[in-house]
Amino acid sequence: MQKIIALIVLILVLKITPAFAEEGFPLTLEPEIKPKNFAFQIFYLNSYTNDNKVAGHEFGAKAKAYFLKNGMGPAAEVMFQHLLGTNPAIISQVISPGDTAHMHDASALIGYRFPLLQQLGITPFIKGRGIVTRGRGGDNLYGPEFGADLEWIIYPESTHLNIRYGLMLPLFHNYTGAPDKVSHTKFLLNQVELNLSYRFLDNWDVIAGYQFRQFPKYLGNSNLVTSDLLAWHGLKLGIAFVF
Repeated sequence: MQKIIALIVLILVLKITPAFAEEGFPLTLEPEIKPKNFAFQIFYLNSYTNDNKVAGHEFGAKAKAYFLKNGMGPAAEVMFQHLLGTNPAIISQVISPGDTAHMHDASALIGYRFPLLQQLGITPFIKGRGIVTRGRGGDNLYGPEFGADLEWIIYPESTHLNIRYGLMLPLFHNYTGAPDKVSHTKFLLNQVELNLSYRFLDNWDVIAGYQFRQFPKYLGNSNLVTSDLLAWHGLKLGIAFVF
């Protein structure tokens, strides 16, 4: 699956390469497709650890809205992502797999986009995020995430590259096990996303990307025992309806 997603990314890159050869950089081509302000996206991730010895399957959905004037204005987003059959504690071999094990990663974002250049913009944001696990009981983290999204409009209104960084500060830990040995407020959880989208029809985008997230290794154990972090990577493939 990782090779298939990598191949799709390569095809998308080759698809847009001729524009560079013909027009140079930065591109100043006229839009072929009218801009859209709303999008609903569904996606799949083939996720894995640093050593690629443990993998998982994730499915998700995202709704996005922009209210821009001359490339500037507020943006909003809600996202839900589901990891099947496992959680960070199981992946880290802290606990044994269970029939009910899973992880939800859900968030709501609000930001404001600022144009840096005609085809480059940045959106600082704040996100309310919740990470809900099931394994040895229940184990959930909630808190704000601060970050920014850098958008490069490679080809007007049809091909976009987004690079996003966020840092989550867990403020609340809801669990069913023994008291934590390490405070949840000591964790700083990094998240990086890279998404390349191509509008192949007037209302449809195909999306390929990469995601990196950090989780406490004991998340899913029902209490936090150490400050160790799990690095979790994912190759993403999705489709979006835009309007």
